[in-house]
Amino acid sequence: MADKVPIRAAYNGSSALTGLATFASSETIGVAHGGTGATSLTDNGILVGNATGAIQVTSALTTNGQVVVGGTSGPAVANIAGTANEVDITNGDGTITVGLSSTISGLKINQCVQAYQASVTSTTSTSMTDISGLTKNITPSSVLSQILIMVDVYVSNSGSNTWWAQLVRDSTTIGGDTNDYIDGGGANASAYNRNRVSVIYIDSPATTQETTYKAQWKCDGNTLYLNRTGAVDTRGGTSSITLMEVLA
Repeated sequence: MADKVPIRAAYNGSSALTGLATFASSETIGVAHGGTGATSLTDNGILVGNATGAIQVTSALTTNGQVVVGGTSGPAVANIAGTANEVDITNGDGTITVGLSSTISGLKINQCVQAYQASVTSTTSTSMTDISGLTKNITPSSVLSQILIMVDVYVSNSGSNTWWAQLVRDSTTIGGDTNDYIDGGGANASAYNRNRVSVIYIDSPATTQETTYKAQWKCDGNTLYLNRTGAVDTRGGTSSITLMEVLA
């Protein structure tokens, strides 16, 4: 069935009503009278209000992923864009998929390794020596990678002397030195104090070769104990060194 043409009042040159007539293709019905104020609309466009003026139409949304966005100059048709190595945007016919890039970079943990020591160990050394069980290797995937090192130890002293600790990469001291010491603690009724010491350090080894990180200690007399108090070996603890490769 063919479209029906609406009718309107017909007037003569003196604006006197003379009867009825059909609308011409060039004539419009204003918004104030329930019309659009337009003679045609853009195919696949979206209608946008314009107060009492003729309804406006966006450009055609015929490209995958197009959306209408607001702005100070009014609505506009645009595409959502992703960011290389961060966010991927996949546009389909009537769909938009947002996801993390498979090559996302920046503050990405590439690998994590840990050495865990639950046993009791001790030393009487007055020069820096490795803490048994707190050594771990890691092989960076890039020379730009950083290594986040976290060490958590429980240490006590059989006396009230001071003791020292440091981090070492291969044979290079990277955290702590002979000026960084920890008080040995004082005696109480049955045992000497047990100190929990935590260290977080970010290192830049600038290599893709296997790299060894370890915790070392020394004392100023008496005996240092790991994972127990200075006098009672049943009051223990667990110590660890954790390495994380952070990609640049």
